[in-house]
Amino acid sequence: MRSLYRRSMQRLYVACIALSGLAMVAITLIIPSGVFMRYVMNDPLQWPEPASVIMMVFFSFVGGAAVYRANLHIAVEALLKSVTASPMVKYRGPFVLGMPAEAWFDVGMMQKDLGLALELGRTTGVPLPSVALVNEMLNAARGLGLAAYDFAVVFDVLARLAGLPPSKKS
Repeated sequence: MRSLYRRSMQRLYVACIALSGLAMVAITLIIPSGVFMRYVMNDPLQWPEPASVIMMVFFSFVGGAAVYRANLHIAVEALLKSVTASPMVKYRGPFVLGMPAEAWFDVGMMQKDLGLALELGRTTGVPLPSVALVNEMLNAARGLGLAAYDFAVVFDVLARLAGLPPSKKS
């Protein structure tokens, strides 16, 4: 029974990938044909844009299901491989999925630095709302008993707020 279930889920996964790919191919054919008919033939079609939007929604949902099944975390991958990714993000990004056994920069150390930044902001009259927000997230991490972990536990606080399970801890 279990092997039948796994085989069916694998087939469904492959079907999701195939249907997403077909939707993407259809979009790439529909849009140029709409442009051709409108600007070259001077006889615009009414259906290409709504059809493309429907296909994009279909592609997003079905493709998202396949990505979830493959356990690919697109947000983390995009963050780590983007143009703006810093070495710090590349180093700490995997901590979102699983915390290290020993924190090199724990919640207390991060809050010390944030406190210094907030004090400087108060002294100079510069509001720092994002710094204050992160500081409150770290306060919540302390309240959840996560002060000994790396400051990437902010993701655990967000997960708890969203009703999702936290990352694995070593």
